[in-house]
Amino acid sequence: MKFYTSIIIQFPLLCYIICNHQIEGASADPKGKLHFSMSSLKNQTGHWETCFSVNKKSRKLPNSWKVDIHHNIEEQNGEISLHLSGVLTAPPPLPEDYELFHGIGYYKLHHTSKGFDDASSICSKEGGHLVIINSEAEADVLKTIHARFPGLIPWAFIGIHDRQKEGEFITIFGKPLNSTGYSHWRNPKEPNGGVNENCGTVHRDGGLNDYLCSLPIPFFCEYDLSWRSL
Repeated sequence: MKFYTSIIIQFPLLCYIICNHQIEGASADPKGKLHFSMSSLKNQTGHWETCFSVNKKSRKLPNSWKVDIHHNIEEQNGEISLHLSGVLTAPPPLPEDYELFHGIGYYKLHHTSKGFDDASSICSKEGGHLVIINSEAEADVLKTIHARFPGLIPWAFIGIHDRQKEGEFITIFGKPLNSTGYSHWRNPKEPNGGVNENCGTVHRDGGLNDYLCSLPIPFFCEYDLSWRSL
């Protein structure tokens, strides 16, 4: 009898993929030490049992984890195949200086101007990502934060761009803008920058604009509320 497995273990910005191997084990070092092991045994009643364990050592462990396991057994030409896949997710720690808006998320407006790529990198290093607006309520949150700083320029980078195909804005995670729940451009002429302005911003009034990616401006980071419920 042959067993084939596909295991995916996810950590922030790091994904370990072990596929089409006979059941053994694996170890890695995601800013600490990670060990994965799995075994399959037939018990006294004839049932096959698959047991696995994940052990991680680091200076600080996540407060919550989420594990999803799926398995499928098929028989063809007298051969039984087992496909087992699993996802272990540990969210990044909550940044201390992000503000909670209940029921919506955690947010931070960076006043120090950066280009789009540097802004995205800073958000990631903090454990978040450039804001992706999913609703009018979330847009209102950004307007509330921005209104506290009337002297700040009125635009801030968010997590959308049309770098892959001109005119087709997507999120930093590759999802179409029109699937996010919020695609309100500031005026009917937006986006109007053509090939020169490929990165998305939000105005202090909540309207979206395209902007030169390399031109430093403030930016919004968010930490997803859903990450706290894992």
